[in-house]
Amino acid sequence: MADITSPPPKHWAVLIGIDFYKSGDHLNGCVNDVTAIKHHLESGPNPTDISVLTATTPSTSTPLGPLEHPDCLPTKENVVKKLKGVLDYATPGDFVYIHYSGHGTKIETQLDLRIEKHLALVLFDDNNHGIYYLRGTALANILDKFVKKGLLVTLGLDCCFSGSVLRTDDIRGTAIRSIDYDPSTEDPVSGEHYANLMDICNSDTAFRDSTLLSDRWIKNPEGYTILSACGPQELAHELKMIDTGRRRGALSYFLIEALCALRTHRIEITSESLYEQLRVNFRASWPQQTPMRYGNRKLSFFGRPITEPNVPTIHAYFRKGILYLDAGEAHGVHAGYQYALYPLDSIEDVTSQPEETSIIAQVRTVNALVSTLEPSTTLQKVQTGWKAKLITSVLHRATPIRLLSSVYSQIQRNKALEHQYMHICASDDDTEACMFNVLLNDRKEFEILNGSLQKIHNLPTIPLSTQGSEHKLMNILEHIAQFKYAEAIGNKMPNSSFEHSFSLRSYVGTNEKSRSSVLQVQHGGNWHLVIENRSQAPLYLAIFDFTPSWKIENILSAAGDGGFLVIDGGKTKDLPIDMEIPGFLLSQGRKSCEEVLKVFLTTKPTNFPSMILSEIPLDSAFYRGQVYESHDTLSAFIERLTTTFRGQDPGQEAWTTQNFIITTTKE
Repeated sequence: MADITSPPPKHWAVLIGIDFYKSGDHLNGCVNDVTAIKHHLESGPNPTDISVLTATTPSTSTPLGPLEHPDCLPTKENVVKKLKGVLDYATPGDFVYIHYSGHGTKIETQLDLRIEKHLALVLFDDNNHGIYYLRGTALANILDKFVKKGLLVTLGLDCCFSGSVLRTDDIRGTAIRSIDYDPSTEDPVSGEHYANLMDICNSDTAFRDSTLLSDRWIKNPEGYTILSACGPQELAHELKMIDTGRRRGALSYFLIEALCALRTHRIEITSESLYEQLRVNFRASWPQQTPMRYGNRKLSFFGRPITEPNVPTIHAYFRKGILYLDAGEAHGVHAGYQYALYPLDSIEDVTSQPEETSIIAQVRTVNALVSTLEPSTTLQKVQTGWKAKLITSVLHRATPIRLLSSVYSQIQRNKALEHQYMHICASDDDTEACMFNVLLNDRKEFEILNGSLQKIHNLPTIPLSTQGSEHKLMNILEHIAQFKYAEAIGNKMPNSSFEHSFSLRSYVGTNEKSRSSVLQVQHGGNWHLVIENRSQAPLYLAIFDFTPSWKIENILSAAGDGGFLVIDGGKTKDLPIDMEIPGFLLSQGRKSCEEVLKVFLTTKPTNFPSMILSEIPLDSAFYRGQVYESHDTLSAFIERLTTTFRGQDPGQEAWTTQNFIITTTKE
């Protein structure tokens, strides 16, 4: 009798993106989010039944409504229809992903003697008000129905739930994904609000907490995972991609970045590993938001463990005289990446091909699924179908910094605005979210704020009356821009065999080692990094500390060792690192701090600089208007990374990085 095996679980996805709202509170990146996630799912390892509901803003000045057909709009009826369809046809063990990009809001309700805060997703509706509030209680009951059927659900929410406004009217970040609740848009009969959701959910139970993702309404957290764009009191922003000009939600953008990184590094994609990669990406590039995760840490909608010995081959091809790479944004490709192109009949391991048989091409533009290439030689030599092997992938992202009008008028004629690591925008340019904002405060001091316009306490203010104050300001901005850029450096697609030649583990307090990149340690305690060299060749390791005082130093050099540590073949090294809250933070009454420890691993000894950046003292008098020597050091460091590992035998030279976020606390 033949063995009867169960069919593999099916994957379902319902993607909701809302740019158009009748109230005029339009967004610009939600449909882009859904499109990019759809492309990523289509290119992933699991065939997925994908449903898409979007509301796109027309280009006309007096739009009558969104561009989509009524059946494809994210209305209450269509959302319920799509979700109910999945519920009806999915079988126990199937995976479901629900993604929402749009506005969120908070709803206050009087209960007895207290006010409860409900949280809702703002769906498009074709009624007089143009919106429908999908409350958190309804969402909780929807998830509960899915879980009771045995479905494994992942929910991504790229919206904010604070409904608050920024503290100043001078500036708003790009398309903050929150609007205020309007009670006039809802039916007065309380039961009618949920009755129309048919049999998916039938509860009007009020929240008992001010956060949507409270454990109090997670009825079966083992059955689903929720990824939220930000903390309960934070704002979710849209980001503008400097290279393409397109808008994207921060969670949606970094979600795809994280998924590509995990696939590349052949790490099993669970909600835990995905969340840790998300936190690292946010911490390095957009620290104003802290993504949140709730529910089961082990679910794996987005992929299975990658066990294939080689990375799948990418091909180049011609179309209308243009050379294309058969990979794009959904595959983790970025403008500036360089590929070696090899003939179709070359052996599988293109890394061992002689350099003279290949052609180097650089990515010029990146689309969702394909990219254009600029070859280093004539196009006639390249033929359609040639193999493409990534050889460099350091991504240069200028740090976006906004100057309010009071500041911009002071320094707009200053040539210091032309910096490699900064992207300066004026105060009236609200088309992109910025990591830092600069204003002239009531005391006539230059003050640097974060992306949410909150004061950064570990940066000095500079009195306008100080001689050369604008030069000092620009020096500080250049310093923190370099700091954030260096924090985000990474080889997006390292050599796969190199990745298998070592393991990085860490632990705090016990000997239980894990691959976690986010840890907490007590003030004065140790964080341990464990490096196992599985190969017979030596590995070279350097660790850089990105401190709260904006200093980047090589930990090994600071301890009196060389610039790097050699891990012999077949050996394991346990490095204990003391963690303390800096004295200047303790003097301010701070009981915790967060810093990044960046680990570099290379196959060849590399002369890392002992210190990339000096600290920024809180005493602004320290700055004399000079350009930092460390600027040239960092540039040389990056240039070395992007060029030295392109030798005659690139398979023998490889490098990778990993960021660890360490929170040090003191009771």
